[in-house]
Amino acid sequence: IIFFAFVMQEAMTDIGIADYIITLVQPHVNAVIFPLVTFLVVAILNFSTGSVWGIPAIVAPILLPLAESIGTNLLVMGAIVSGATLGSHACFYSDATVLTSSCCKIENMDHALSQIPYALCASGISALGYLVCGALL
Repeated sequence: IIFFAFVMQEAMTDIGIADYIITLVQPHVNAVIFPLVTFLVVAILNFSTGSVWGIPAIVAPILLPLAESIGTNLLVMGAIVSGATLGSHACFYSDATVLTSSCCKIENMDHALSQIPYALCASGISALGYLVCGALL
């Protein structure tokens, strides 16, 4: 999966997808809320796919230059990584959930459902933190 994520990343670089996305999205984004939006989008993508490594490898080459072009600091990289972690731990079929439930000898869905309240609490605190840090920095 990691190999194909890097192949996809290289292909996107070759066709210039980052420049295209920057040109398309830059007029519509705000530097204050961009870290928050990045965190939420990456978390949703990771929750949907269960791929903790694939999504960051694909979105980082697009979102980091976009963040730089609108004047946001590298807090966006933290938002990518933490969004990926949140999505992976909240997803019931991700490798982290499956591995943990099998090691603890509990049902996968029981473990996944036990993690949702913690994931929602952490995501709320993180979202607020990214909004505050985006406004301050």
